Amino acid sequence: MMLDDTDVLRNDDARRIGKLSRRDMLALMGLFVGAFALAAPRRAWAAAAATARTASAGIAPTALAAKEFTPNAFVSIGRDGLVHVVCKHLEMGQGVATGLATLVAEELDADWQQVRVWLAPADIEHFSNPMLSSPESPLQATGGSSSIANSFMLMREAGAKARAVLLQAAATAWAVPAQALRTERGQIVHAASGRRSGFGEFVDAAAKLAPPSTVMLKSPSQFRLIGVEGATPRLDIDDKTNGRAIFSLDIDEGEPLVALLLRSPRFGGKLKSFDAAKAREVRDVVDVREVPGGVAVYAKSTYPAIKARRLVQATWDDSEAESRGNEELYAEFVGALDDEGLDVGSRGDPARVSGPGQRVQAQVLFPYLAHAPMEPLNGWMLWDGHSVRCRFAAQQPTTDLIEIGKVFGVPPSAVSQTVVMAGGSFGRRIDTGGDMVGELAQVCKAMGPGRPIKLVWTREDDIQGGFYRPMVAHRWQAVIESRKIVALEAHVSTQMPLPLPITDPGGKVTPAAVELMAAGMEDMPYDVPNVRCVLHPVTNRIPVATLRSVANMHTGYVTETFFDHCFELIGDDPVAARLKLFAGKDAPRLSQVTQLVAEMADWRGGQPRQGRAMGVAVVKSFGTYVAQIAEVSLGKRGEPVVHRVWCTVDCGQVVNPDIVRQQMEGSIGFGLGVAMYGEIKFDKGVRISRNFFDYRSLRIHEMPTVSVRLVRSDAPPSGVGEPGVPPIAPAVANALARLGKARPLRLPFVQGV
Repeated sequence: MMLDDTDVLRNDDARRIGKLSRRDMLALMGLFVGAFALAAPRRAWAAAAATARTASAGIAPTALAAKEFTPNAFVSIGRDGLVHVVCKHLEMGQGVATGLATLVAEELDADWQQVRVWLAPADIEHFSNPMLSSPESPLQATGGSSSIANSFMLMREAGAKARAVLLQAAATAWAVPAQALRTERGQIVHAASGRRSGFGEFVDAAAKLAPPSTVMLKSPSQFRLIGVEGATPRLDIDDKTNGRAIFSLDIDEGEPLVALLLRSPRFGGKLKSFDAAKAREVRDVVDVREVPGGVAVYAKSTYPAIKARRLVQATWDDSEAESRGNEELYAEFVGALDDEGLDVGSRGDPARVSGPGQRVQAQVLFPYLAHAPMEPLNGWMLWDGHSVRCRFAAQQPTTDLIEIGKVFGVPPSAVSQTVVMAGGSFGRRIDTGGDMVGELAQVCKAMGPGRPIKLVWTREDDIQGGFYRPMVAHRWQAVIESRKIVALEAHVSTQMPLPLPITDPGGKVTPAAVELMAAGMEDMPYDVPNVRCVLHPVTNRIPVATLRSVANMHTGYVTETFFDHCFELIGDDPVAARLKLFAGKDAPRLSQVTQLVAEMADWRGGQPRQGRAMGVAVVKSFGTYVAQIAEVSLGKRGEPVVHRVWCTVDCGQVVNPDIVRQQMEGSIGFGLGVAMYGEIKFDKGVRISRNFFDYRSLRIHEMPTVSVRLVRSDAPPSGVGEPGVPPIAPAVANALARLGKARPLRLPFVQGV
C-alpha cells in the first residue's frame, strides 16, 4: 500500500515534511490496520477523516458569524445541513462535548450524524459558568462536575431558538403557517403536502430573522436523544483513534522551539547560579536562559531539550525551601488538629461527645497526591511584541489571559487563547498562579518576540511539579448509647487547594473553603443529634490544587468507614443501618441508591463467602448520589484484591446514559488506584516520586468488573465526572473489616510501593 504526504501529514498547523508526530503515528496505525486487517480503501479512510465530528482547535464567535445561520453563540448551521455546536467547557475525556451537543440536537431535532462540536475559545462574555462564578465576577471554567448542570437549560434553549427560526423561514418559503410544520432528524416536514427539506435549504432565509426571546422546550416524554440509550455515540472517539484530534502537544505552527524548565528539587528553592556550557553543546539546542522559577532550555525538538536539561549544572538556595519528609509533614497536620480551629457545622449539644456512653475514636491520614493525567502539561505561545497568541487545554481560560497579560505587561484583551482538548486533567489544568501558564509566558517572554515556544512538561515534571491534592488529617470521635450514635465531633486539617480566602471579614469560614476543604463532613447524611465539625487550615510551601472529587474523597472515606465501624459495634447490618439513619431532604434519594445497589450485589450482610467479603459506601457529592458495594479478597501479601464493584447513581435527568456509566467506571478505577497506591514521597524536602514505577496507578489486571445502574429521575441534572470517586475506597476498606483486617487509617492501602 502506497502512502503519500496527504495521508500522513494532514496537520493544518503546517508541520515540516518528514517529521512524524504522535497524531501522524496514529494515522499510520489506522491506515495499516485498515489495509491489512480490514482491507479498507485509502479513499474511504480519507473520506471518514474529512467528516471529523470534533474540532479541537476552537472556534471564535467571529468565526461563527461566517456560517450561514448563527442565531446565538452556541449553534451554527450551514447550507450543507451540518449543525455546529460550540462547547463552552473543556473536553478532557469526560464526554462534555458530546453531552452539550446532545442538548442542542434534542431541541433542534437534528440528525445526530449531522452534528459537529467545537471547543470554545477564551471568551467570558459568551461562555461564563454561572455555577462557579457570579454576575459581578464571571468566570469561564470547567470544574466541580458542573458542565451539564449549568448548561442544561442554556444549550436546550439555544437549540430550540434555532429550530423556531428555521420553522419560520420554511413557513414563509412554503407559504404555510409555522404551526403546520414539524422538525424531524434534520429536516422540516409539512405533513399535509408531504413536503420535506433539510435544514440547509432554509439557512439563508433564517439568517435574516431574529430569534425569539422565549421558546417552549420539550417535555421529558418527548425526548428522543436525551436519556436514550445509544442515541448519541461520543463525538470525539473517531478523532482520537484516527489521529485527527488536536492536543496542544501536536501544535507545530511556526516551527516552535521546545522549552523545558529546570526547577528546584525543593519547593521554595531559588536559583543561585547555573553552568550551561555542556548543555549548549547538544545538537539542536538553541539557547539556555534563566527565567523566574528556574532555567529554561530551548531546542528544536523535545529530546535535545531533555538531554540538555540533564547537563545543566544548577546551584539552589534552599534557605526558604521545604525541607521535611513525609513523617514530619504528617506531624504538622496532626498537630494542627490540636489547634482551636474553625467551626464549619454544629448542631444540638456538641459537648455531649464528652458525656457518658461507649466512645469511638479514629485518626485517619491522607498523603499528597499527584493528578497524573495521561497527557502532562504543555502549551504553545507566540509573542509578537504587542500581543500574545496561545493554545493549550485550560479549565479556566479567562483567568489564564489575566496571568499571561501580567507577564507581558499587556491587557487581557491583547491575549487570544485557543482551547484544545486535554488528555485528562482531574483538576490539573486549573492554573492557580505560578504554574504552567505562568511558566509558558515567562519562557516565551525570555526568548523574545517572533519565535513561537512550546513548553513541555515530562512525566517526571508532572509527578514532581506539585500542585498536589493536599495532605489531610482527620480526627473523629463519637459516643454510642443504647445502640445509637448520640454525639459526634469531627476535626480535619488540610491546605486550601485554591487561592481563595478561608474566612470572611467577620472571621466566618467562607462557603468556598467549606466546599473545598470539608465538603460532605459538615453536612453528613446521617441523623446524629449532637454534632460539631471543625476545620484546621494548614499553610506550608508545598503548592496544592483540587483533585478529582476534591474534599469529598477524604471526607467520604472517613464518614463511611467511621459510621460503618460504629454500625459494627452496635451490631447492625451496614445497609440496614444506613437506611435507618439517613436524614433530611436527601434521605429518599440516598435510600434509593442504597437499596438498589444492595439488590444488585445480593448483599446478604456482606459477610465472607469463599474468601470474599463485601463492603458498602454511600456518598452524595456535587448534587449526585452514588452507592457502591465492593467484593474483596486478600492477596498474597494481605493487600486488598477487588473483584467486583456494583454501583448505583442518581444524577437527576440523565443526558447520555453511556457517558454516565463510563464516568462511573472510570471514577472507580481512578479512586481505587489512588486508594491502593497513591502517595507523593518526600525526603528532606526533595520529591522522590518520579514516574509511574514509583507513583503507582491501577494496572489493567487490577481493575474490577464494574456493574452500573442508573436511577431514573426527573430532577435537574447534576455532575457525574467526580461523584463516582469517593465511595470506592471506603467500600473496599469496609470489606477488609469483614475479612478480619482493620480499616486502613493511613492511606494508601498498600504501603512501600
